[in-house]
Amino acid sequence: MTASAGAALWRVTVVDPSSARRAHARELPAGRLGMRVVALSADAPDHVVRTLMDAGVEGIVSSRESEGVVLAVVDAVRRGARAWSPRTRAKLDVRTKTELSQAARDDGLLPPGPPPARYL
Repeated sequence: MTASAGAALWRVTVVDPSSARRAHARELPAGRLGMRVVALSADAPDHVVRTLMDAGVEGIVSSRESEGVVLAVVDAVRRGARAWSPRTRAKLDVRTKTELSQAARDDGLLPPGPPPARYL
């Protein structure tokens, strides 16, 4: 994560899914430890994301997101919202691409406007 993104956070953790069993014990107290935004490696399983959400983590991003998306999630969390990056949301949702695009726009992670025609 870049220095500018790191400076915007109170605390950040990165979960390595290759040690998911050992990581599970660390994920559960993440919210209680004050973790507000968590960056996950791109191949983190969906149950890790759900566990972190249930633990009270307010924002989750993928390691493959751009710096702009990471900063948008951090900003949303700092304003008091819960936010997930588009890649994180896609991992959890079975919604259509149109719905995912609109949800990302609602979270301020994509520019306003209609979804691209190819998603309709």
